[in-house]
Amino acid sequence: MIFPKYKIETYTGTTLDYTIIDEALNLKFKKNLSGEPGTFSFAVKGRQGLTKQFDDIVLGDKVKIYLGANSVPSNPNFVGSIENRVSFREKNTFVRQFTGTDQGAILKQRIKKQFNTLGTDAHIIVDAIADALDLAKDTDSDGSANLDIVTVQTDYNDLLKEISDYGASINKDFYVYDNAGAATLAWKTKPIRSAGVTAFTIGEDTRSYRLVDSLVDTVKNKYWVFGSTEKPTPNTSVCSDSQFEKTPTDFPVNHLDLTASTTHWTHDSLSDTETLTAYNDATRHNTVSGGKRIEVMETSAGAENEWMFINRALTEQTVTVKDAARLDFAAFNNAQHVEDVLTSFYLKLLAPDTSNYWYYVFDTPEFPKITAWTHCSTHLGASYQGAVGSKDVWYWGAGNPDWYNIQGVSWFAQWTTTVGHIIGLDLDCIYFSGLRWFATDSDGASPYTERDIITTDDKIHSVAEATKYVAFLKAKLKDAAKQLTVTTPLDMNILLGDRCPVTIADENLSATNFDVISFEHFLNAEDQTCQTTTELTSMERCREVLPTINPTGHMLHKLQQTVRQVANQRYTSK
Repeated sequence: MIFPKYKIETYTGTTLDYTIIDEALNLKFKKNLSGEPGTFSFAVKGRQGLTKQFDDIVLGDKVKIYLGANSVPSNPNFVGSIENRVSFREKNTFVRQFTGTDQGAILKQRIKKQFNTLGTDAHIIVDAIADALDLAKDTDSDGSANLDIVTVQTDYNDLLKEISDYGASINKDFYVYDNAGAATLAWKTKPIRSAGVTAFTIGEDTRSYRLVDSLVDTVKNKYWVFGSTEKPTPNTSVCSDSQFEKTPTDFPVNHLDLTASTTHWTHDSLSDTETLTAYNDATRHNTVSGGKRIEVMETSAGAENEWMFINRALTEQTVTVKDAARLDFAAFNNAQHVEDVLTSFYLKLLAPDTSNYWYYVFDTPEFPKITAWTHCSTHLGASYQGAVGSKDVWYWGAGNPDWYNIQGVSWFAQWTTTVGHIIGLDLDCIYFSGLRWFATDSDGASPYTERDIITTDDKIHSVAEATKYVAFLKAKLKDAAKQLTVTTPLDMNILLGDRCPVTIADENLSATNFDVISFEHFLNAEDQTCQTTTELTSMERCREVLPTINPTGHMLHKLQQTVRQVANQRYTSK
């Protein structure tokens, strides 16, 4: 037979004010794994006879709770501070109730304004966070180097989540606990315990259980992760303009090398003969691009006001153009006769085809110069569509063009001609800047229909980081989540992060592993009854209780009412 024993201590600073051993009407405390701070509450009588009591327990006072089976433990199970105080009188009863949170609240109360890991091992970062919060450290070391997590403003709780979830390899969780009077940040490899844990066999000393097996909004089997939009780096390429300079190789891999060959290029004009050639030598090209350029040449019969265009179909992928992205290229007008005058030069973005496009007109000073390379650049995106006062104005060309589905790019040139000659346009170093780092994956073995999840995180700065985050999403979301709530008599062996075997014959579960993400001890001090409610999940990397998705809410509510009525009748009959 278990007889729960408790003690509650309240402090002002380090001064012990009260030791409550038998005055509590009830006592409850709950611990959570990483998601939210733990919580507590207890109630006491506010008056003993004609004497008021406990009226000087105030907000901010520290609380230590000791709870054990048959005896009071030497160390507290829960340490926190009072955040709410409620006093009320009902008939002849005067009660004071105190509630608050544990030491983990500091993780959500403090804001980290600027943070960059700079390639540091994860456990060293966590140690630094503990130092910043004046917490003792209990961290597992690892070799997870090269974390490049950058934050502008976040609380420490979310920052620790970010670090714990980095990639598929870290797989750690965190919480704050009291260790011999010192608030300690734990950062532990999951499972935190798998030996010596409670084995749940439903039916043996189990007061109740609730098992939720949910597919809705929990399972995802197609994963898309987009990272940051890269900013140009000064002085890294002559294929650039002013301070916005960056080579194509500096960009994410989804920046295409558009001048490597004639593949996907076409051209046309009104002349007699035209040719399209890819060059990989040092003749008339931007050396930064490695000598790769496309040249369209035309033999003219001498007609005036001729047109020529060179077109690139972006068939390898669909290009998404965000606001303030930019298209950069170097162009060369290879005119054979100086009397030729380039009168028009403009660019089309096929969005997605020749019937739906944007177009941009280059001003005369921006025209590619005769016998000289000229860098051309224009901003892309819906915010530049007819922007007043901006030179980067994109016009609605035809149809219903879509900024998020660019599948082709064309340059059009027009010139005056007085004699027959050869004229040409060379294009070099063409790329879209301002795109996001990107990675994707899918669970090919998934038995469910395709369920996509798309996430964008500006703290991702490489394909490798995006790939690691995709792996994290896959590990967490590929399987349907089972969440179990079990209420038992007082069980002091439950710890956060335990991996417990669960057997429920009625649910076809036999020693199936579930992780503890939350537990609560509740003591009714008046009749000395105590119970433990434990929340467990089968989902990897889950640290918070999932919302119950209930498409047949009314029917389930009525069913639960019926179950409660039957249960009440059963226990009443005893």
